[in-house]
Amino acid sequence: MVLVIFVLLGAFYLGMYYSSVKYSREIALLVTQLDTKAANLVRCAPSPKDQTSTRKVEETLQTYTSKKLGLSFSYLQPKESQGQWVTEEANDTISIYYQHQSGIKTSSKFVQVFYKDAQQSLEAAIKEQLMQNFSAEDCTITTPSMSYNHAIYSPNNEYLVIRVVNQNENHEEFVKQLEKCPNTYTFSWKDNGYFVTDKMHQDRFAYVSLGQDSIFAYPDVSWDMTIRFLD
Repeated sequence: MVLVIFVLLGAFYLGMYYSSVKYSREIALLVTQLDTKAANLVRCAPSPKDQTSTRKVEETLQTYTSKKLGLSFSYLQPKESQGQWVTEEANDTISIYYQHQSGIKTSSKFVQVFYKDAQQSLEAAIKEQLMQNFSAEDCTITTPSMSYNHAIYSPNNEYLVIRVVNQNENHEEFVKQLEKCPNTYTFSWKDNGYFVTDKMHQDRFAYVSLGQDSIFAYPDVSWDMTIRFLD
């Protein structure tokens, strides 16, 4: 009887061993197949050189400079298109939008320049100039994630955003929350804008409105990454 039990146990563990070996081989084969597919995708992807040459043919780089506001930025202008990017400056704001041949304007973005004491922090300036009538229980100032669109932002700049506190996932409730914050300057689905100041020009800062799409200045570099404060 004991011998039978040992035989049965041996058969059981032997079966488990062969099953685990078979499973390990299947996993190894799957990993190899995935690695091969990934390598093929990399080989098929266009190189940055190819992307750059395509953009050079289709678009030209333009730079807008405002001596009055002490600010500049660049963007790619389509050579042959049904419209073009147009810039307009009024008071403390530079707007950039796409104007179709029909005259319709879409995809509007803007940069608004503010002035502050050079010794005042960016956060303190935002609170003083834009959040006097809003409660800290409803709105907060935070550091944004600046990694979207493969962005590499300048380490010489400081970036901040205004967000609603405890953002509600329900759209209608979120709209109500926005009404308790400086709407134009609060991060939302309508605009993922941000505030920026240059550590070399501490007497001013800007709010950059990005809207819901992007304008490129170089391949994988959006126009707002080219913003520079000038002396």
